[in-house]
Amino acid sequence: MIAVLYERREQREMHAFGGLWAVMPGYTRMMLVVLLAAIGLPGLSGFIGEYMLMQGALIAPDLGGWFAAAATIGLIFAAAYMLRMFRIVFMGSLKSPGDAQLPDLNRREWITLGALALPLIALGLFPNLIFGVLAGSVDALAQQFDTSPPLSIVDSFHVMFAKSKSFDMELFFMNINELTEVINKFVTDKGWYAPDSAYPQTPRNIAVSVAVEAAEILEHFQFGDTPKNPEELAGELADVANYLFQLAYLLNIDLEQAILAKLKVNYDRTWE
Repeated sequence: MIAVLYERREQREMHAFGGLWAVMPGYTRMMLVVLLAAIGLPGLSGFIGEYMLMQGALIAPDLGGWFAAAATIGLIFAAAYMLRMFRIVFMGSLKSPGDAQLPDLNRREWITLGALALPLIALGLFPNLIFGVLAGSVDALAQQFDTSPPLSIVDSFHVMFAKSKSFDMELFFMNINELTEVINKFVTDKGWYAPDSAYPQTPRNIAVSVAVEAAEILEHFQFGDTPKNPEELAGELADVANYLFQLAYLLNIDLEQAILAKLKVNYDRTWE
């Protein structure tokens, strides 16, 4: 942007200019777009960058609010300086009589500067245009600097569930022990293992719940072999499985080994 003026005046000192809006309105508008993007006007690319910077500073354990506050002060000073520059160079009256003859942008310059200004607007309105492309590389780079131990699949499940109740469950593949951990954490968080809980999860109560849920499963086949509502049936089956995992945990039964042992017994049985 400065090269446009230097080509015409061979001068970069901002106090040497003034009132250019009157003689170079096209150039002034393009400079205003670039300046507003630089100071972080919402809807332009600079705002996205500054927002991500502040968000990162606030959530980073090694930075925090003091760093974000210092960065904010720096952004305020930078905005004040750039707005002052725009006032001096483009507002007011001409400082040099020769500036009245300065030509505005030609076609080549319009195309060049327009090509530079378009991403400033596009990325401000649609930042995912670049975030989607960079996400994989940024995640890989962040992992190289992450010294914390990796989360277990159970912890990852609870972290993602805390962030969003609509994430893709198919991302998680768990064995019986991991499923049991997830269920127990849910029950513990609800306080149902506490002695004074309104919904005490004792072995007897869980056994009763298994029988009740099993009866509800039977209702789906009351009039035939086709369940009346497959989605509701899936929920009932999940309830029975949850209670079985809980019961096995409370009674210190290795359910996975118990299932395998029972299968072995059944292979050797006959039903004649």
